[in-house]
Amino acid sequence: MSSAICCSHVNEIPLDCRCDADCCCREKSCKKVEDNDIIVSEKLKKIRSRLRQKVSEAREKYRNNVDGIKSKAEWLYAVDKLYHKVFKYVRGMGIGVKYAPIKIEDSKFGCYVIQDMFIYIGNEEVIFSPRPFYGPYSVGQVEVIGKEGTVKLILKRNRFRDLNGRKFGANLFAEILEEIME
Repeated sequence: MSSAICCSHVNEIPLDCRCDADCCCREKSCKKVEDNDIIVSEKLKKIRSRLRQKVSEAREKYRNNVDGIKSKAEWLYAVDKLYHKVFKYVRGMGIGVKYAPIKIEDSKFGCYVIQDMFIYIGNEEVIFSPRPFYGPYSVGQVEVIGKEGTVKLILKRNRFRDLNGRKFGANLFAEILEEIME
């Protein structure tokens, strides 16, 4: 069997040794093994420190800038974009649409006026009513209210989604209407 001499030790170590140290010595008194443990320990401390800092920065960013919505104007724009989509889906179908201003008092954006959207389908009314809501990765919600119930659309990643995470579109809009109308 082949062997090699390690460090300053006289011990013979097999060449196929898989020791993690730079040398193939398992002796605790070996200077190379001790130095390697210290280096690894210091690297782990630095990595842990960086991870803690990143988590802290992410939490602070979340507190100050939920889901990228930095201003009241961006929130209002997101709601307006949703209303335009809804209007596009019902346009030309003989469905009535009107808007009514409501006053919102919000802890993040202060006091502001936003529109409720009313859709009249036959003798039924469906209301889209925006509300501030701060949850994980969310900055607001729009409640879709009908005679049979309410569905919430949450603004996540600058797109409205239902509580199951499905993006708002024509199919989801049709499902919501089926659920909340008689």
